[in-house]
Amino acid sequence: MMKKINKEEIEKILDLTINDIKFYYEAFTHSSFLNENKGWPYLCNERLEFLGDAVLELCVTEFLFQKYQNEPEGKLTFMRSSLVNTNILIKICFDLGLYKYLYLSKGEVIRLEEFLSKKDLRIHKMADLFEATVGAIYLDRGKDVAFNFILKNILPYANNEYLNNEERDAKTSLQEKIQEICSLTPEYIVLKETGPAHKTEYEVGVYVKEILMGKGIGVSKKEAQEKAAIDAWNNFDFSKLS
Repeated sequence: MMKKINKEEIEKILDLTINDIKFYYEAFTHSSFLNENKGWPYLCNERLEFLGDAVLELCVTEFLFQKYQNEPEGKLTFMRSSLVNTNILIKICFDLGLYKYLYLSKGEVIRLEEFLSKKDLRIHKMADLFEATVGAIYLDRGKDVAFNFILKNILPYANNEYLNNEERDAKTSLQEKIQEICSLTPEYIVLKETGPAHKTEYEVGVYVKEILMGKGIGVSKKEAQEKAAIDAWNNFDFSKLS
């Protein structure tokens, strides 16, 4: 399955000109591969993933900030979460064919083939690969090219109802995502109530399988639940539910 990196092929896939191929070798090197190939001259992609994650979030934040100038912070946060979505990043990786170039250990190659044979694309290392690729592009070609790559690939996969439907909320979308992963329904529990009766502030946690996914504070239980759902979207590792 694994293909050797070819500069021209990668340029065609990414639709850009590569200056220094070493960044892309690093982006496509998984840590498991290094365990079996001690002489490999490149680092694993974890540092580029770290960089790419920040570049990705900044790009989408800037895009939403400019496009939706009348939306409040909470709505923008949720819209960003719906765009910088693990499932979208995984889908991009597979549709572009980036996974074919990922350097993996023999065991990880077998595991990937098993997932693909079952048509199960919930492979979180592919989201990491997309972020590492963004990091490589950022270092190789700079901010503008990296941002163009991100928006060109992410926006077509974004569900427009997340961005444009005022009736859709974070709770609904979180529930759909959780049911897709593990067929369970999230539970919202009031963790704390503070303040006088006429001005009570609620802290709510959202749980699945007794796992705390996120917390939110609001002047009503509904507001606190919505903020808890947004917190889960932004910060929870959904692979824990698989």
